[in-house]
Amino acid sequence: MKDCLHSPAPSVTSCGELAIHTVVVVEVCDFLLVSERCLERQPDYCNFVRIYGEATAKKVYDTHVNEAREHWMAARLRALLPNLPRVFATLLDKTDVAQLSWSAANHLIHSHPLFDEFFQPLGQLGKQLDPLPADQGRRMTQSASVDHRIPAEILLRHEARQAFEAYQKVVETEQRKERLEEEFEFLLSDTPQVTPGKPLQDVSIFLQGFSAYESLPPSQAAMVYDRFQHDLLKRAEIEFRECLLENIELFIDVVRTSRTEFKNDHLLISEREMLRIKEFLQDDIRYRQLSRLFELRDSMIRRFITFLVRPAASDCPAFSACAQLAINNAIRMKKQCDFSVSHLVDISVHGEMAMVAQFITDINVLLHNEAFLTASGPATIRCYGAEELEEGKNSSRTQLFLLDSSSSLEYARECTSKFCLGSSTATLGTASEPLPPVYVLVCDPGHYDLLPYLHQQGLVLAENTCGIFIGAGSSESDGDWSRTSDCSSIFGRDQLLRICDTVCASQLDRRGALKIQLSVLCADPFPLDSLLIAVLGIDNEVLRAIRDPSQIGVGVVPVDVHFNEQRFAVDLHVGAYHTWLTAKAVNSTHGHVVVYSARRAASFAHARAAVSRVLDDGCRTLTGKAILLVAVADMQDYFSDEVNSLPLNLWRCRKIR
Repeated sequence: MKDCLHSPAPSVTSCGELAIHTVVVVEVCDFLLVSERCLERQPDYCNFVRIYGEATAKKVYDTHVNEAREHWMAARLRALLPNLPRVFATLLDKTDVAQLSWSAANHLIHSHPLFDEFFQPLGQLGKQLDPLPADQGRRMTQSASVDHRIPAEILLRHEARQAFEAYQKVVETEQRKERLEEEFEFLLSDTPQVTPGKPLQDVSIFLQGFSAYESLPPSQAAMVYDRFQHDLLKRAEIEFRECLLENIELFIDVVRTSRTEFKNDHLLISEREMLRIKEFLQDDIRYRQLSRLFELRDSMIRRFITFLVRPAASDCPAFSACAQLAINNAIRMKKQCDFSVSHLVDISVHGEMAMVAQFITDINVLLHNEAFLTASGPATIRCYGAEELEEGKNSSRTQLFLLDSSSSLEYARECTSKFCLGSSTATLGTASEPLPPVYVLVCDPGHYDLLPYLHQQGLVLAENTCGIFIGAGSSESDGDWSRTSDCSSIFGRDQLLRICDTVCASQLDRRGALKIQLSVLCADPFPLDSLLIAVLGIDNEVLRAIRDPSQIGVGVVPVDVHFNEQRFAVDLHVGAYHTWLTAKAVNSTHGHVVVYSARRAASFAHARAAVSRVLDDGCRTLTGKAILLVAVADMQDYFSDEVNSLPLNLWRCRKIR
């Protein structure tokens, strides 16, 4: 500055910039703090003002600050340039990027609905450098959130055009890479030598000479081949599962004829049966295409057999499309519990007089003279000793037998036979069947040695009379008689609760005169809800829950059928084929509705297997075997109002003798 003052013809601009730069070089990063008050105490500034005047000093100062602002904003925008490709990918369609000019792309970006989410308004960047009052600046620093959006000024710079052109090249490269990969995948799908599990080096000789293969680098070709193999294997597994389902009759025969060879822990099938299965399936292309993965193929066969032996929704080959899951969910959504209606449930208790009195006392202590909450609403339970009631007036009461000795077991047999309790041979058209008898194992400390025998015989008696057996242990323990009780040393709380629940279910959810099994195959190509609506009728929006102790986990729907001016109660058991096709004994059923998809071979195979099973086993309670076949084609045309009369068709079905 001193040189500038003593030179013969000093340049105002150069000297001014030197003086101003010397003063504000430290403060240029924060222009809000630069003011004339800060400069007037600086010697260089004072000398400049004395020579050139304040107007010239202010002009030089403003020029310098404006240049610094431009420099700062340019640096800020350059730092944000790497974010533009992400914005381009979001706001521009990749399929059109290659044909777009920068002006057209810029227009599309500005007109995009999400523009304001990515960009700040024009001028917002410059406002960040405007001076603010001290208190306002402090408040903004404390409360205002940081705006991470990109200043819109960046789209006005030449660097934005360059970033877009670079993005275009990247997109073109990716599209070319994807196109080459698609062509290679098409070549692989068109090459019969490419089978599941076969490595690339084994089939590369069949791919040589094709540009789709040779245009790709080896590493990229290997990556595409591995991805294709993964998808190919998944499809092969799905197709082979369908192959197994289509041959369900073979596997049913294997399970039923070889059941004694299964072990309880692993359910292993003999090698002889495996060889028989392989010979039967070897002509199917879906079996042969897994030849390289024979271990996986054998594992799938064994898992399928295990599933048939012990069917569970979690192990179903259809996974989440298991019909049993969909059926239970659909029925559960229609259940209704009416808590406004109170029910009356009467129990006639048979047994030694002191034991009967103890049981009635324990029930009263458990309930505290309050209603018992059931799935059909609250119920008042009343217990009577059998000797207190007149004979012939027991049809509306549940007959409960206390099994604490051999004599009580024999009495239960005689009484059940005398009054024909639990008969499942009701004549069509009768009001209802007798209530199922209930047999309760009594944990009498004086007869602990008889508990295993009484437990076994009670189960047999319940099975022979279509009754219900309730053991002395908890519901989770089948043969364990140890339990805790807050009622007495004989009847446990858990046992009493199960008795109340079972008796209420058997009375309030009365089973109908007809038992019909409706079966569907998992993952059939039609919505199960539409089928249920067609079967149950549009008016049945709410269903009453029925719990059949012998059909735990199976959906049971009460359906009223009107025929020849009579009303019949039908228990419709809706379930998947796998719930009963390989069961050791088919439950007493008066008829079967066999549903299959006309578009799926596996579905018809299951229907055929179901018909064969019914014809082989038959119905032990009625003469003849009633079967109704329902073929489902196009859902929009099939499920019309006419099909809502399906329950009525049960009475018109063909009798196969």
